[in-house]
Amino acid sequence: PPGGATITYYQRTRHLFGELKIEIIGPDGDVVDSLPASKRRGINRITWSMRVKPPRVPKAAQIAFSGTRAARPAWHVYGCA
Repeated sequence: PPGGATITYYQRTRHLFGELKIEIIGPDGDVVDSLPASKRRGINRITWSMRVKPPRVPKAAQIAFSGTRAARPAWHVYGCA
């Protein structure tokens, strides 16, 4: 996708219990984004928009803000059950 990242992962068996998610970890070790993952076995694919969550601002100062693009440092992707 233009301006995004496609993450392809293999799951040996079908995930049966609980939520399954993909976490994007920044270079400082913080979770930048969390994406819902498919519970199907086999090869799966998910798209990350590479946008970080917008900062929290006081209610009186809220404007339309979709967040900034993630910086270019090394990102780590982890699967979590």
